[in-house]
Amino acid sequence: MNNTFPLPLLSTAYLPPVAYFRFLCSSGYALLENRENYQKQSYRNRCCIYSSSGVLPLIVPVVRQSGNKTISQVKIDNSKPWKSIHIKAIISAYRSSPYFEHYFDQLRELLSADHQYLFSMNLSLIRLLISLLEFDCSVILTESYSREFEGIDLREAIHPKRGCYRVEQFETGVKKDGQYHQVFAHKSGFINNLSVLDLLFNEGPQSVLWLKI
Repeated sequence: MNNTFPLPLLSTAYLPPVAYFRFLCSSGYALLENRENYQKQSYRNRCCIYSSSGVLPLIVPVVRQSGNKTISQVKIDNSKPWKSIHIKAIISAYRSSPYFEHYFDQLRELLSADHQYLFSMNLSLIRLLISLLEFDCSVILTESYSREFEGIDLREAIHPKRGCYRVEQFETGVKKDGQYHQVFAHKSGFINNLSVLDLLFNEGPQSVLWLKI
């Protein structure tokens, strides 16, 4: 564990954004909230990729259930063809990126698996992405819910409505301008804090250099 970096507490997320993985990469350990109630319109069941038309949200449909359900109890609505839609969208967006063929098969295999619960699928994808990005981070699940947290509470900080979480207060040394290669940047310019897939497919083994705080 990086003892100079505070322990982050994160919500679950589907193919999380770059800011999410910057904290995972810099901490060495991270807590993943396992006991909160499910919240709509967050990264918990969606990600954003860079398509030829600009930002494209990919949303995992969930089963509507009565009463409050903890995030680990939320079921995926597999009656809808979301898997094929997401896979086709990712292919369309990134097939011409430099490292697409190097990583896509592993991602497609995991996305195509028979997942019943959102949290467990997200966790499998996060662990796969940590492996593909080639850094060490142990993800630990919370055992109970608490409003207060002594580390960096990011459960609501990294959110589609809040843009990119600012991390300058934790940065050390000289950083690049943050703009890596993107396939469609010539059309719509650089788009910040997309799903880490965007970084991985475009920068490959160099991705970890963009994640270090």
